[in-house]
This record gives sequence, C-alpha cells and structure tokens, in this order.
Amino acid sequence: MGFAILPMVAFLFYFGLQMMGLQAANSVPGAGPVGQMQNRQVISAQQAEMWGEACYASASAQPGVVSSAVQVTLPVGVSAPANEGCVTTPIGTGGRDIYGYMQAAPGAVGQVQGDSNENLIWYRVTRQGAAISLVSGEAVPVPNQIPVGDLVDYSTTAN
Repeated sequence: MGFAILPMVAFLFYFGLQMMGLQAANSVPGAGPVGQMQNRQVISAQQAEMWGEACYASASAQPGVVSSAVQVTLPVGVSAPANEGCVTTPIGTGGRDIYGYMQAAPGAVGQVQGDSNENLIWYRVTRQGAAISLVSGEAVPVPNQIPVGDLVDYSTTAN
C-alpha cells in the first residue's frame, strides 16, 4: 500500500524543484516585473540626462536662435529618445531659456535627482505651461508645447 503514495511524493518533489528554480530565476538583478521596472526607470533617467545636456549644448552652440524645435546634435551611434523636444525662448535681458524635455518612466525622477546630486535644473511639468522644481518646489512657466508629466532640463544662457 505504501507504493500508492509514491506518485504523489514524486509530483510534490518535482513541483518543489520547479518553484525553487522560478524563485532563483527571479532573484537575478533585472529579472521579474520589479526588476524590469527598475531597469526602465534607470534607462529613462539616463536618457533624460543625456537629452537635457545635448539640448543645452546644441542650443548654446547656436547663439541667438529662438525656436520651438531646436535641432539637437547627438554623438554618433546615439539615437534620440522617444517623445523628446528642445525649445528656446527669449528672456528680457537678451539671453534665452533652454528647455530639454522628454517623457520619463515612473521612478525616473528619483533616479535623476540621485544621479545629478539634486541639481536645480530639473523640473516636472505639472500642468500646461507650468513646471515644478524637483528639488526646491519652485514653480516656473514653461512653453505650452511641453506635455504635462514630462521631465524638463531648464537652463538659461546669456547668448
């Protein structure tokens, strides 16, 4: 009669091995839903940082250009992130405001704050035409073409 329980023991043993393998596979960094979300936030933050710097460098290299679509030059082999933009607007002192913006994945804001050591140039658009500083909470006007929720690298230049 003891042999009747053998198939059940074999099944539970095999099932236990499968569960251990699944848990081990999900414990690898970047695996599973949580790991994938972390990867997306890191990549999105890095893209925003790269795009913001490239927008500033390109706009600064074109003195006096005021445009709703500044042509951004990226290094060879680097492609522009999706849903991005670079805008310059004039300011009263003869300089320009430069806005490099893009959509960011959830969690990217915190990653950008950490990567930039809480630099004051980073803003998040909270409503059409207004953005809030990630660090100080200061509100600033932004061009209406920047979508709500986008991450913005906001700088000013004298040329």
